[in-house]
Amino acid sequence: MGSRTEKFFTWVWRLNGLLLLAIALLGLLGFFLLTSDATRPAWEDKEQTVTVVAGANLVADDLKLEGFTRIHGTDSIVSDLVSPRATTGIGSSSSYRTDTRNLLFFNAKSKDARWLFDSNHQYLVRHWSIPNKPADDYGRDYQKDVRVVALLMTVSDAPIEDANNDQRQMLLVSADGKQKQSISEPIDELVGQHHVDESSYLIFYARQGTLHVLDLDPSTLEVRSDSVLEVTM
Repeated sequence: MGSRTEKFFTWVWRLNGLLLLAIALLGLLGFFLLTSDATRPAWEDKEQTVTVVAGANLVADDLKLEGFTRIHGTDSIVSDLVSPRATTGIGSSSSYRTDTRNLLFFNAKSKDARWLFDSNHQYLVRHWSIPNKPADDYGRDYQKDVRVVALLMTVSDAPIEDANNDQRQMLLVSADGKQKQSISEPIDELVGQHHVDESSYLIFYARQGTLHVLDLDPSTLEVRSDSVLEVTM
């Protein structure tokens, strides 16, 4: 009798253990599905219903608006207008990428909104924030007296992977999006940047395969020099 009783309770404990394990696994699965849906980018959200933004019809060009990001030290926030498309993948593992087609600037105080470009035909390949003085090495440790004075970006007429597109326009855009100006002849690509001090912001770029360095004055947004990078002996 004792042996049968022990076997009975042994099986009971085993079943309880399996039941608890199943509950724990279901809980983890539910948590994963919940967080993965909550952190999914807006352009992947199939339920997004925004069709018109600041006079632009997003449905016509299959465009979606991403979340807004603060432009540090200003009253402006900015959002990327993107065109999502599927890339290589099999079944449910297919991935997506986006092309930024325009920028929407919004003034948090005046509630004014403006598009950077009048149309959404161009492709914004890359853009950086230029502060009035250097931040830390990663560009995140902004102090109270540091503010973004402009955005540096390259704009193309075709997607970045288009082999026929080898020229891009380098633009300097004011922090409120009201002004933009070309600061160089057409280039191949931006290579890097270095904020020296409050009067010097270096921009490294390639043109026709040759590396150039442009020295921008952040206080006036004027180009101080633009030349081929050479080694001095």
